[in-house]
Parts: sequence; structure tokens; C-alpha cells
Amino acid sequence: MSTTNPPDFKMTLGGVDFSSPEMAKRVVEIEVECVADGPDSFKVSLDDRDDYFTKSQKIKEGDSAKIELGYHREGTNEVVQGIITGVESFRREYRRQLFVVRGFDGMQALSRGRHRRSWEKIKDSDIAQILAGEAGLGCDADDSGIIHPYVAQNNVTNMDFLFERAKRIGFEVDVEGRNLRFKKPEVSGPVCDLIWDENNIGGAATGGGRLLKRCQFASSTMGVVDEVVVRGYDPKTRKEIIGRAKDVHGQTMGGNKTGPEYAAANNPATVIQVSNQPVASCEEAEKLAWSILNERAGNFMSGFGASEGDGRIKAGKTVKIDAIGTEMDGEYYVTRAVHKLRIGAGPGNGYLTEFEIRRSGR
Repeated sequence: MSTTNPPDFKMTLGGVDFSSPEMAKRVVEIEVECVADGPDSFKVSLDDRDDYFTKSQKIKEGDSAKIELGYHREGTNEVVQGIITGVESFRREYRRQLFVVRGFDGMQALSRGRHRRSWEKIKDSDIAQILAGEAGLGCDADDSGIIHPYVAQNNVTNMDFLFERAKRIGFEVDVEGRNLRFKKPEVSGPVCDLIWDENNIGGAATGGGRLLKRCQFASSTMGVVDEVVVRGYDPKTRKEIIGRAKDVHGQTMGGNKTGPEYAAANNPATVIQVSNQPVASCEEAEKLAWSILNERAGNFMSGFGASEGDGRIKAGKTVKIDAIGTEMDGEYYVTRAVHKLRIGAGPGNGYLTEFEIRRSGR
């Protein structure tokens, strides 16, 4: 990371704004974890050697929090907006006192309590609207189309139930600010270009790109299939329900072949049949088959690593990898990102983003 462009942050925790130099000096470390299958979380360590935070109680459970990370010359990007769920006070010999603040984004409101209930003649997008309202969230939902004759929530949290419903139709679930997103997947342009430079010289990444610090990639055809067939039975018409899927969403994401195409080499065609999931129509069976196929295909190629920090890298977004090699370069879907800002000079300090990525081709 170039020393001419030092990291920067903007943060409010409860009634405390850390924009002033005096309060900014109290920040020791900021860590934000963004995941694709649950609430994003944050942890902030503050210098409390004079008991400022412990005695004032200006930061407490239930308060709102907003964190932006970036650089002095480029500005900052919001990485999380949520609620403080816990505070800790550390006192250890030979070390400064710390006040640690932890919390989650708006998704945590959907994880509180378990429910047992049912709906009749309802869409999954309508259920998303209902659950968002119960959690005090707004809702941006694509029309899921299918009207289910009966849907049951069986003693699970609203969050787990919503992810389960989304998985059946290939939708994505996320919370941005105070707004729940229940949307069809989009293969949009990459938010950031991650460039490998074996010399790791700051400033080598141009055009808004970030230098890769480390990375590792792996591919596997185990579990990848050519086709998914979902079978069910309609007792009213006494007819079989069949749904099929062969199309991989996003295809290769910059590669030459999809995972199923690699899996077909020197192997017989692989078709899996699913008959243990209740489906009420061929349309519902087709959406479930498409979701299962793409989940398996998306795990064909995976990777993890770390780069110069960039708040745009979040779960659900797409990044581009450059200068690794022709088979590895291209776009990847981010499944997890951890942003770490450690205040100070020397190794281990600065702004770093660790990530996990995947794609369906190579």
C-alpha cells in the first residue's frame, strides 16, 4: 500500500462521531465481515486508557452504527450500517485498556426468535415483504412469480426461512442499510480490479485497481453436474411434476469453459434427480432445478486471498482478477469479505481486505 495515500475512515457509534482528530486517535482497530448467507458483523477496538468510554456510556447496546473505510486521497465507501449488540472492556497487565464494540447489520433483526406459521396462496416475494415489515426494514423485492398454494415456516428464524425460500428459486437475500433485498441474481460488472504484482510495489495498480497481497485458487469437478431434474407429484391431477435445468447462470465469468463442460471430459453425462423437495407445479420444479444446478456449478472454481483494502468488495458483488494467469484471470463472485483497518505503522497495520471468491468456469 502506498504511503502517499494513507487509509482513512468515517465512523459513528451511538452518540460518538469519530470524525474529529481527537476521537480518531482513540481508534485502534476496525474489522467488518461481509458474508453471503447471514448478517454482516463488525468489531471496533477503542483506546480506553482513561476510562472515557466505560464511564460515559456514550456507546451502548441498541445504538446505531455506521462505518466507512477508504483512503485520504480517494474518499471512503460504506462497508456496514447496523446496530451495536455488545460492548466489552479489556484490562490486561502491560497493555493499554481497550473498549470493544460489536454489532451486526440490519439482517440481525430477522434472526431473533423462531416462528411456526403458514400462508396460503402467496408468493415468496410477498413473504419477503411481510418479514421485512416485521423487522422494521424496507423491502426491495423482485416479483418471484409463482403463487404457492401453501407455505409453512416450521420453528425457524425469519432469516433462515427467507434464505431457504430464496434458495429454492435462485434469489439472493441481503440487507443494505435498513432495506432488505430479495432479488434475482445479477452478473454485473466488477466493482474492483485486483491485480497481482510479484514485487508488491505500492502504486502499481492503476485505474482504480488494488494490489493483491496473496491469493490461492482451486478447481474441482466433483459435485458438478450436467443437468438437474426435480420430480414431484400432483395428487389433484394425479400427474407427475418434472422440472429440468441445464443452463449455468453467468456461464464462465471470463473463462473458456463452464464447470459442467470440464466435468464431462472422460466422464459419462451426470444427471441428478431430486425427489425429496415438495413442488406444486412444473414452473416451481424448474426454478428449484436451476438453483441446484447453479449452486453446484458455482463451486467449480474457488479462491481466497487478500488485497489492499477496498470497501466496494462485499459478498454478492463481483471482482476482477488480473495478472495471475490466463486460466485464473477473470471475474469472480464474492462470497465473503473481511475488511481490517489497523491504526499504526509497520507490518500488520494499514487497510487490508481478505476475501473468498468463486465462479462457474475457467
